[in-house]
Amino acid sequence: MSKKKRILILIKSYLLVLSYDLIFAFILGIISFAASFLGYDYELTMDRYYLIWDSLGCLILLIIYYYILKKHVVIPRIRGDYSLLKTFIITLGSCGISFIWLYLLSIVALNTPIIGQMYEDFGETWSNLLSGEYLWIFISVVLLGPLVEEVLFRGILINVLNTGFSRKTSIIIAAFLFGIWHKDPVQMVYTTIFGIFLGMVYSRINDLRYPIGMHILNNSINSLPEGNFSEMAFNIIMMICLLFVIPSIALTFRRKKGELSLEDYDKYWDNINNVN
Repeated sequence: MSKKKRILILIKSYLLVLSYDLIFAFILGIISFAASFLGYDYELTMDRYYLIWDSLGCLILLIIYYYILKKHVVIPRIRGDYSLLKTFIITLGSCGISFIWLYLLSIVALNTPIIGQMYEDFGETWSNLLSGEYLWIFISVVLLGPLVEEVLFRGILINVLNTGFSRKTSIIIAAFLFGIWHKDPVQMVYTTIFGIFLGMVYSRINDLRYPIGMHILNNSINSLPEGNFSEMAFNIIMMICLLFVIPSIALTFRRKKGELSLEDYDKYWDNINNVN
C-alpha cells in the first residue's frame, strides 16, 4: 500500500478517536441548552448528575460506534480459540502492571514537583469520579465505558488500521491512541500498555467479547465501592494481581495451538488486496 493511503488511514483513525469527544461535547451542549431553557443551573446539574449524563452519552456513543462497526468496518472472517482462564490471568496481570506504575510514580513524585502535581491531580480526579452513587459508577465506569471503548479502539480502530498496516503495528497504534485519548499523563502509560494486552487478546480469537470482558474486570477492580471491606478486598486483589504480572506477559505474547497469529490477519488482507 502506498504511503499516501497509509497516511489517510492514520488521519481517519485519529478522526474516529476525536469523534468520541466531539459527540460527547455535542450531547453536553444539548443538556446545557435544555438546562438553561428549563431554568436549571447547568454547572450544578452536571456536578450532581454527571455519572447519569455520562452513562447517557456512553449509550448514545455505543449505538453509533456499533453501527459503524457492523456496517462500515471489514472484519476478517477468521476465528481462533482462547481460554477464559487465560484471559482472566492476563487481566489481573495487566492490573498489576498499573499498580507497579502508580507505585513507582508515587516515589518519583516525592522529589519531582511536576510529577507530584500530576500524580495529585490524577488522585483527585479519580476520587471525585468514585465519590458518586456506586450504581451509576458501575453503569458508567464499569459497564458502558468498556463497551464503548472496546467497540471503538479494538473493534473499529484495529481493523481500520489493519487495512494499511500489519496487525502488530495496528495493535500498537490503537493502543497508543487509547492511551492518548485518556488525556491524563498518569493514565496514558498504563492505559497504553493495557491497550496492547487488549489488542493481543482480541487478535488471538477475533472476538470482541474477550477484550470487553477484560476491560470490565479491570474497571471493576479499580472502582470498588468505598468502605473498610472494599479496601481490604482491594489490597488482597492487588497482591494477587502483582503475582500474575510475569505470567500475564508470557501468556499474552506466547501463542498456543488454536489461537490466531498476527500473521493470519496480514495474510488475509494480502489475499483481499491481491483479489482487488
